[in-house]
Amino acid sequence: MDTAQFVFGTASLLTGGNGLTDFLSAPASADWNLGSGNFTIDLRVRYASVANDATTGYTLIAQRDA
Repeated sequence: MDTAQFVFGTASLLTGGNGLTDFLSAPASADWNLGSGNFTIDLRVRYASVANDATTGYTLIAQRDA
């Protein structure tokens, strides 16, 4: 957690900047069953730097099957 940058509360998640090894994972749960109606997921991301080329993709939210 980092208290230098935050929007809500008093701290935010700070990762090490190691590319593919930088992620937050949550286990499967019925809480993630959002139903079939409309919903919104809201988040803020602050990158230290961003590569400026067409081959770089950033996935912010994903569900993966084992």
